[in-house]
Amino acid sequence: MFKQTEGIDLAASLNPTERAISLAFRRMLKENTYWRAIHIPYGIDENWQHYRSDC
Repeated sequence: MFKQTEGIDLAASLNPTERAISLAFRRMLKENTYWRAIHIPYGIDENWQHYRSDC
């Protein structure tokens, strides 16, 4: 993000192995954050009462 907006490459000092780990970690965080955000409104039975009442 900084690279695109500010021209700062935070990963400039990383070697290829560290870059791969960094990429894997960022993707893992994004994927798990997405599914957790979906689980909160739809995966908990108590939350469904809010959606059922609108139908």
